[in-house]
Amino acid sequence: MKISLLLATLIVFTTMSFANDHTWRCSASDDQGLVWQVNKKYRRLALNLAKQHCLKQSTQPSTCRVAEAWCDFITGERTYSERWRCTALDHQGREWPGGYYSSRESAQNSAKDICNRYSSVPKSCYTRPMLCNYSGS
Repeated sequence: MKISLLLATLIVFTTMSFANDHTWRCSASDDQGLVWQVNKKYRRLALNLAKQHCLKQSTQPSTCRVAEAWCDFITGERTYSERWRCTALDHQGREWPGGYYSSRESAQNSAKDICNRYSSVPKSCYTRPMLCNYSGS
């Protein structure tokens, strides 16, 4: 009985400690590659505020994007994230960085979409797996 009560108390305090000792860091970005980050206790709040900052401060607010994949969960000294970011190239040698995504395919598609939208030679846009960077923990 005493062990059960002790175990239940330990679980409650551990859960309360974990619930209070974390934050979400979420990012918004625009097609210029600028990034706005916000740290908040709740992921949805951090996402919404990051997008608001982007909309207010970007010179291209209509291109502001957010995604849950662009959020990191931070607890104690650990950060948990998983992100791919790719770059597309065109035949003029211009680089077109895409957004951050949880899958490499989505990151490649993002970079290629940006290149197709803004390059003066959009039919020449391409990406390759070696043009992608992964950062995760």
